Amino acid sequence: MPHPKPAEGNVALISPPEGAVAAASPAPEADDRWVWFEDEHGERFRVPRSWVQGAPADASNAGGSAEEADPDEAGGIHIKNPTLSRMFEGVRLTSGQASLVPKLQAFLDDDEARIFILRGYAGTGKTFLMKGVVDYLSAVNRSVHLMAPTGRAAKVLSTRTSRSASTIHPHLYSPRDQDDPDDEDFTLVSDLTSNTDELDAVYVVDEASMVSDRETQNPLLQFGSGRLLADLLHFLEDAPCAHRRHILFVGDAAQLPPVGMTVSPALSPVHLEEEFGLKPSEHTLTDIVRQKQDSGILALATALRTGLKNKIYALPRLPADVPDVERIDARDMARLCWEVMGRRITRDAVMIAQTNVRAQQLNRAFRRLQFPGVEELAAGDKLMVILNTHMHGEFICNGDFCQVLRTGARTRRSVSFRVKTGPAGKGRRLVNLDLEFQSVTLRLRGNTGECFEVSCMILLNQLEPDDLPDMTLLLRALLADFKNRFPRLRRGTKDWQDALAEDPFVNALHVRYGYAVTCHKSQGGEWPHVFVDCAWTGPRSSADYFRWLYTAVTRARQKLHLAHYPKHAYDDPNEVLPVPDDAWPRQWQAELPARHPGEDLETFALELPEDNGEVF
Repeated sequence: MPHPKPAEGNVALISPPEGAVAAASPAPEADDRWVWFEDEHGERFRVPRSWVQGAPADASNAGGSAEEADPDEAGGIHIKNPTLSRMFEGVRLTSGQASLVPKLQAFLDDDEARIFILRGYAGTGKTFLMKGVVDYLSAVNRSVHLMAPTGRAAKVLSTRTSRSASTIHPHLYSPRDQDDPDDEDFTLVSDLTSNTDELDAVYVVDEASMVSDRETQNPLLQFGSGRLLADLLHFLEDAPCAHRRHILFVGDAAQLPPVGMTVSPALSPVHLEEEFGLKPSEHTLTDIVRQKQDSGILALATALRTGLKNKIYALPRLPADVPDVERIDARDMARLCWEVMGRRITRDAVMIAQTNVRAQQLNRAFRRLQFPGVEELAAGDKLMVILNTHMHGEFICNGDFCQVLRTGARTRRSVSFRVKTGPAGKGRRLVNLDLEFQSVTLRLRGNTGECFEVSCMILLNQLEPDDLPDMTLLLRALLADFKNRFPRLRRGTKDWQDALAEDPFVNALHVRYGYAVTCHKSQGGEWPHVFVDCAWTGPRSSADYFRWLYTAVTRARQKLHLAHYPKHAYDDPNEVLPVPDDAWPRQWQAELPARHPGEDLETFALELPEDNGEVF
């Protein structure tokens, strides 16, 4: 279905929807304020009824859905004077949302503008506003590309906007045909692809706090320059002539920054100007939307964020009458999580911990309940991918979840190889390493949210140990093992590349159990129930801890379960800090009792006693 051009006189002629709603888009709820359309890609969008000439007055139909406009009735459908502000007619916006709308309109109308940063804290309605922006752009015939750093974040974005969304990598990169490299170490490279998108395309990047500008160090796989943000901005400007493309970074600057960085660069105007000479427009949403103001989860998140802002690192006391936040005994954490999921594995809950060691302890405790007496990987197990890879035409992202459908044989091989050491890498050191694999059939979720099954190898070296082995050594070992099995293949030849691309061992998925994860791995996801182990290896009265806990707390949709949360309001044990009246909502305020260092802090309990739904 070709998408019509805007009609003259600032009136856009819109074609009606054809066929069924796209699988990734839920059916619209009955609401006579809206008329629904479908663009040339099959994506649904809605516009206010007041925009439309020729739409039937009654929006209800036999299916109970909002009316889908039909231009054959009443001589055609015309949208009158579409503007972004009119997308929110009849909607009570917060003051911050109301002031944002004209800023976004001016940005989208400015052919010279390139970047808009929309920062918003938890519960401020960022995604609600993005839904309106996306529908508006569709109504005025501008191409929109929704992206997120991880597959799970892309799925959440797709669900909330009723539009297809993908991870960033497959939109930017394509594999390179490589010649024999000079260096003996071989790296699979995916180059930044040419941008063939429309010259007025708009890119919406959600969860932008996770977009890194730090060069990744992966000796086996390289994407573009290794700096995702730099590549994304270069891709934006790749055009054969003048363009009016725009990119909208949406995220929460109070969340954890990318690993190895102190700020979230995509949400930092200072970083964008200093590194790229760009001066983005920006706006920050701070008001909690009315229907969420009674949420204990958001009240705690607001308290933590306000503490960050004011540099007052005192945890608020948890009142007894908040139904969606509770303190739990750390020894019961895995059992309670298992029971919340109905004593089976579902996508309803996750456990979050600071370290890989603690996450693995919780994973083992959960598996003892779900698979009593079973030590090895089992059908039904939930796994998390920990290294980006391509598989069967899909980009599988670090942090994506998958489910084991069937398990097969295990394979173990010993490999020896030399690595560079010393100044300028002139020295060599011999490394001996055992590689362990298992054949499995997995269910994964693709770039657009659709599930698919794949039979493949997984690398067991990272599945079982408490802490992660050295990733660089593992990747070098995989390549050395490949060379041992294919000694006649010359590096860089087509036969070498084909064998490398198809080899199940080199391309084995790097996975961990996925019942408990670190906070960084949880970013971009949300679950009905979130269990957070608040244990911390450093001082709790710090910005790092508050940012970590804020990120963990905001993963919860329905209920938050906190282990190792102090019984009383807590600050620096050596000093009672002044706490401003607005440091957190009134129901969270508490007298800070005089105390001695360490009083009322629980001892960390790190050792735990001892019909499958969709899990990711």
